[in-house]
Amino acid sequence: MITEPSLLRAVITVAFGAMAGGLTNAVAIWMLFHPYEPRGTRLFKLHGAIPKNKARLAKTIGRTVGQRLLSTDDIARQLAAPGVREAFDGAVRSFVSSLLESERGSLREELPGSLLTEVDGAIDFISQVVADRVVEYAGTDAFRARAVDFLTRTRNQVAEQQIGELLTAARRETVRTRVEKWISDAGDDDFWILR
Repeated sequence: MITEPSLLRAVITVAFGAMAGGLTNAVAIWMLFHPYEPRGTRLFKLHGAIPKNKARLAKTIGRTVGQRLLSTDDIARQLAAPGVREAFDGAVRSFVSSLLESERGSLREELPGSLLTEVDGAIDFISQVVADRVVEYAGTDAFRARAVDFLTRTRNQVAEQQIGELLTAARRETVRTRVEKWISDAGDDDFWILR
């Protein structure tokens, strides 16, 4: 049989245990989040566990969400859904058509003067470098060998073909147009003066 002092002692023990546990839990939860910034001296610093490790926690949570909650298959399946696909296609189509069909001025009109001067200088420099490199390469034995190889292959390809096979209707029309233009230009007085 439990006596009154034993019962009172049990109630007091449970009450103090509950208060100690509640206080310990409250301090532990508070210390998870507080203080946000490290406080204290060099030897003794307090910093909340979550703020201190937020970068690592964010990385871990992101990895968990990416691998277990939203896998690449889930995202691909959602993006392949007919409604999403149609909306995406419509948005891209609208963007591209507005980009291509909008009337824009020349690049010279769009660029500010100082930038235009810089672009002109850069283009002049690049064109000179490219021209120098082309001239340099054209003087090498490697260029001569490639040119000879190309001309030899071309000659071998067309050597056995009949001229009728090479001159399609479109090519005949192009030749006819050019010859007519040369003849009309030759009859012009300016043609002979300039040449």
